[in-house]
Amino acid sequence: MANPENLVPIPKGVSLNPAGRKKGERNMSTILRDIMKTKIEMVDPVLKKKVKQPVKYIIMLKLAQKAMKGDMKAIEIMLDRTEGKAKQVVEQITRNGDLTPEQLVAKIEQIAEEEGLTVDELRRKEGLDI
Repeated sequence: MANPENLVPIPKGVSLNPAGRKKGERNMSTILRDIMKTKIEMVDPVLKKKVKQPVKYIIMLKLAQKAMKGDMKAIEIMLDRTEGKAKQVVEQITRNGDLTPEQLVAKIEQIAEEEGLTVDELRRKEGLDI
């Protein structure tokens, strides 16, 4: 957390990033949104006639064409966009089941004793970080 004693108000009219984006300059996402809305004349394969369609529509058509040719990445993108990404379930399983920390320490001590090692020697041998 910032030290309140070091906080100084910025004087009005002073920029802390003088080399930053110039006033009135559009950012990339705004420019891309405008490009996606731009309409281009084309023969629509769905409507089978010459129409003006937004670039966004044309890109989706190209993606669909690739997917229909078997492009797995295009298929994945289309399914993710229309059906939602598949949820990934991660299950954590330990070799010793659900042991409490105390039970785990006791088990490690037991294994070390069976192997004739100290707990530190067993830890180094097995590369354990405990």
